[in-house]
Amino acid sequence: MATATHPTCQILVADRNPHIRAFLKRELTASGYTVRPVATGKDLLKAIFSPEPIDLLVLDPDFPGSDPADIARRLADRIPALPVIIYTIPDSDSVSDAFPGHAFRVDKNGQSVERLKETIRHMLSNIDRL
Repeated sequence: MATATHPTCQILVADRNPHIRAFLKRELTASGYTVRPVATGKDLLKAIFSPEPIDLLVLDPDFPGSDPADIARRLADRIPALPVIIYTIPDSDSVSDAFPGHAFRVDKNGQSVERLKETIRHMLSNIDRL
């Protein structure tokens, strides 16, 4: 597993909006991360079960073709300690409970990319200490 001190961390971005996927890929890549965007629930499951490492998942809970509870269950089977950031619009129902102990919520808004980067650094640095 890559660590926060090594910028080869693999971040999987699952968001329904292609513009947000491209924006997050550009922003997080500029911060030194390797970003793999996925466009569908099927692609997300392929990535989870691929041999490619994943260090963190950024998940839009309204992601097409996916159910957050099903994703959480499959992650628990495959990568139980994978940190997850629920990246969603403000005032939406939280699905963080589906990912106990491993999820934080970041609301999408004008400054959310900086908050997202800060949360990623925090979550990955906590993994480094384990």
